[in-house]
Amino acid sequence: LPKNLRLKSTDSGVNMLRIQNDHFRFANKTLFLFAFLVCINSLSVLGQNQEWLSWSNGNNISSLGIDGNTIWAGTTIGLVKFNRLNGEKEFFTTSNSLLPSNSINAVSIDNLGNIWVGSDKGLSKISGQTITTFNPSNSGLPSNYILVLYIDYENNVWIGTEDGGVSKYNGSEWVTYSTENSGLLSNAISSIARETNGTVWFGTPNAGIFSFNGSEWKS
Repeated sequence: LPKNLRLKSTDSGVNMLRIQNDHFRFANKTLFLFAFLVCINSLSVLGQNQEWLSWSNGNNISSLGIDGNTIWAGTTIGLVKFNRLNGEKEFFTTSNSLLPSNSINAVSIDNLGNIWVGSDKGLSKISGQTITTFNPSNSGLPSNYILVLYIDYENNVWIGTEDGGVSKYNGSEWVTYSTENSGLLSNAISSIARETNGTVWFGTPNAGIFSFNGSEWKS
């Protein structure tokens, strides 16, 4: 995340935020500051000129992905491409694109600049003007309902699903870990992170945290 980029939101819109001597001061004491969070209804970005650029449509923003000066926001009514330099917005929905769903749960950008979008109807890859969607019928994806995406250092895409465990896609091969073939005690994967040593951590909504170092699972 660029040092001059800040994100803020409240459950009732956006309040004034002033940065002074590295401290945050709020005009409204009820304001809560989050860098990334699920289920917010507005997005504000501090641009390079230190002015706030704001966007809100009254719908939940479920995920954010940052690619230079472009912010991709997953919402309940589609995907939004937001230019933090000039405030321009571009909307992607099922009616004007090949996205399979308007309910976007996860957004992540890989090392090649491809945009990966997880929804309740599969995994979509945006590469330039091309949108390709993966689902259980045409790929190794175990479930249509995607909760979280994570891109690791080797550009592997990790896909956490609601009921099928977690899959790793390297661009040609799929590997899926679930309660049937791993140390996972839940097939609902809601968060993913990776250490520099290669160990991958998985958070679940109902069974705690698990780690996998490539050969051994721990909980």
